[in-house]
Amino acid sequence: MSSYCNGNVVGLEIAQEMVDRARSRYPHLRFLQLDAVEHLDKLKNACQGANKLFLDLGGNRPMESCVSLLPFLQSEVAPSLIVVKNRELAGFAEQHIQDLHDLEQGDEYRRVGPIPRPSVWWENVSKHVEDLVSVRQRR
Repeated sequence: MSSYCNGNVVGLEIAQEMVDRARSRYPHLRFLQLDAVEHLDKLKNACQGANKLFLDLGGNRPMESCVSLLPFLQSEVAPSLIVVKNRELAGFAEQHIQDLHDLEQGDEYRRVGPIPRPSVWWENVSKHVEDLVSVRQRR
C-alpha cells in the first residue's frame, strides 16, 4: 500500500517496537509512536496536511473510542479519506450490512467495500455508544 501513498504520509503506532520496524521497512515514510486516542493534540499536529488517514485501533479499543475520534479528525484534520480498523466497529458494520440485506432481499450481500447507507450506520453506531455510556454511568 505504501507505493500508492503520495503526499504527506504519517504512520502512527502505540508500540515503539512496531514504529522502529516500520521505519526500517519504509524509510521514505514518517512513523511516530503515539496513542491516537489519548493524545488528540499530538494526533492533530502529526496529521496536519494529510489527505488520507489509516487508523488501526485494534481489537482492544472499545467502539466509543472510534466514535469520538472520527468527528475530531473530520473537523480538525479534514482528510478526504479515513480508514479505521477496529474489531468492534467492524462487527457493528457487518451487522448493519446483514440487516440491510435481510430487509432488501434484492441486494447482493457483500462483506467488503463501502458501507451502504453510511449515515444510517453512523446514527446507529452513535446511538449504540450513547446507550453504552448511559448504562455505565448508571452503575
